[in-house]
Amino acid sequence: MQIVEQHELKEALYCDKLCKRLGASLVKEYPNRHWGVHVHDKGHLCDVWIPELSMEDRFRILLTGSITVDEKAVKMAAGEILERFGLSKFVTDNSDLMSLARDHKGVIGAKKGEI
Repeated sequence: MQIVEQHELKEALYCDKLCKRLGASLVKEYPNRHWGVHVHDKGHLCDVWIPELSMEDRFRILLTGSITVDEKAVKMAAGEILERFGLSKFVTDNSDLMSLARDHKGVIGAKKGEI
């Protein structure tokens, strides 16, 4: 059994808090979209993706430590994902996701390599 060090626990709590805040800003900016947000590397990196598009392809953002700057960068990355796939940036029921072309494995954008 491995015991977690105090600094590792603090880092995990910080990353979790930051992840929730950045995720909430995405939900506010782009309502009804499902976003994947993962903060790691001591809060220095953030991955953003839409799980319905791909669980593997994502944007990685280098965080600055300024929540205002970081929220803007995450929103811009999310907007870029939506633009690349021609998805609405406004309130949606996600039906536009279902109309995207898929390959034989169900992967969206695999032939074009959008992300």
